[in-house]
Amino acid sequence: MRLVLPLRLWLAFSHAFVLALPLIAVLGTGALAWDLRRQTANGIQDQGSIVAELVRDRLARDPEAGLAGATRDLSPILARLRDQTLAGFRVLDDHGVVLASSGDSDTTDLSAEPEVVRALAGEVGVVARPREPARVYRLSGPGRAASIRLFVAVPIEVDGQVIGAVVVNRTPREEVQALFQMAPRLWIGALLAVLATVGLGLLAGHLFSRSLVRMAGTSKRIADGSIAGTALMDRPSRSHVRETRDLAVAVSHMAERLQVRLGYIREFAGNVSHEFKTPLSTLRGTIELLSDDPDIPPEQRERFLANAAAEVDRMGRLVDGLLALARAEERVDHAPVDLDALVRRVADRHRGVVVQGEAGSVVGNAEQ
Repeated sequence: MRLVLPLRLWLAFSHAFVLALPLIAVLGTGALAWDLRRQTANGIQDQGSIVAELVRDRLARDPEAGLAGATRDLSPILARLRDQTLAGFRVLDDHGVVLASSGDSDTTDLSAEPEVVRALAGEVGVVARPREPARVYRLSGPGRAASIRLFVAVPIEVDGQVIGAVVVNRTPREEVQALFQMAPRLWIGALLAVLATVGLGLLAGHLFSRSLVRMAGTSKRIADGSIAGTALMDRPSRSHVRETRDLAVAVSHMAERLQVRLGYIREFAGNVSHEFKTPLSTLRGTIELLSDDPDIPPEQRERFLANAAAEVDRMGRLVDGLLALARAEERVDHAPVDLDALVRRVADRHRGVVVQGEAGSVVGNAEQ
């Protein structure tokens, strides 16, 4: 079933859809998800750099203790960081063995992990691993519902030599959760944008549809036979919408042509009525003369009968003309018409008519 709605509603819906396109593009292309991952990776990299700086500071104060001694009591500090940031922390030696952690994993050897390999080579390693999304979480809470978890490994360098690494992992925010958490700042602007968009759509629909409504009313009046309603087309013909203006002008021209056609039909009907009266009067008079005088001379009787037959033929041609008018919408074959012969044929029916000059020929229908 085809949906039929007023123009103003179509415009309001289209404006609202255009307003929603940026959000659809951001969510549909994954641009927001990618940016959230990038933000999370940058954030936990900064946190890993801070922990690495803490380890270097401890080593600077007690170089003899080595990395193992500098990280001996670091696990409680990492656990508190985990509680505050919801990120997991692990400090590794130069062989990828865990020396201290925030307590979120039992793994003690991470030397085979790609991000650790890169960190021990002196570069920052970043890896995204799939995770089981949380089934129950609050959009406004710190819990994350994304299907991946990011792992960033930051090298610990002392005097240009890599002595270990800090591995930090965190789940990025999911798109809907990020939008919900941004909502307190955005909802007023979004509400104003929606109201402005829908308002503009309704206003544009009103401006565009009022001329169409006038044209629909005028067309209905024309269909009902009232050509006088074309005066209402003045305002639509001055519309700021070019298509509406062109349509109004076309409807006005159509109404004018219909008015001319109706006038022609009325004039033709009057002429036909007058043309029918003449042969009918002649036939009536001939019948009366023949009925009242049975002894009329044969020559005069023949002349009266010939006139009556001519008038009957004339009435037949008039009837053919009416049938042709009734078929005016059908295709009519046109051919050259000899106007001189046509005028002479008409003049022969009227005594005393003198024809002078030449009219030539035109393309048309001789019977009409």
